[in-house]
Amino acid sequence: MSEDSKKETAEQVSVPDFSELWKNLYFNNEAIWAEAFKDYLSTKSFVNMMDTSLDKHLTLEKLTRQNLEKFFETTPVPSKQDVARVGELVISLEEKIDTIEFQLLNNFQSMADSLIKMADYQEDIKKQLAAMGKELKTMGSRLDKLEKNQLSEPTKAPARKKTTKKDTPAE
Repeated sequence: MSEDSKKETAEQVSVPDFSELWKNLYFNNEAIWAEAFKDYLSTKSFVNMMDTSLDKHLTLEKLTRQNLEKFFETTPVPSKQDVARVGELVISLEEKIDTIEFQLLNNFQSMADSLIKMADYQEDIKKQLAAMGKELKTMGSRLDKLEKNQLSEPTKAPARKKTTKKDTPAE
């Protein structure tokens, strides 16, 4: 049997590695296709084809945009420009409202300051008037006392001077 087993091992067929074969096939194929595309992309016919397809695409896009603008003009649906314009108006309106609010707050603050100053001034005037009233009462009471004193004392006639010849004027 040893001879038979030796013959069998010698006759055994080696099984190829399919994954290695597939990998070699893939990389070789990739290199061939890359070279073919590189050659094709560098030709003038490809460049001309890309130019014409770009022109067709831009023409189609322009027509589509024009058709959409006509559609939006005839329908009540707002366009992007309409919405953007309304947004800008809203933003400017908000800025104006903020400005007016700031001005109103400043005006209210200045009015409040003026009213406080006026109230302080009125308080000072009240104090001054009260002080003047007290002084007036004091003066009135003094005058009353003086009048009483003058009334209670008998009135004396002022003493007359005797006139002499010297005092008389010459005619």
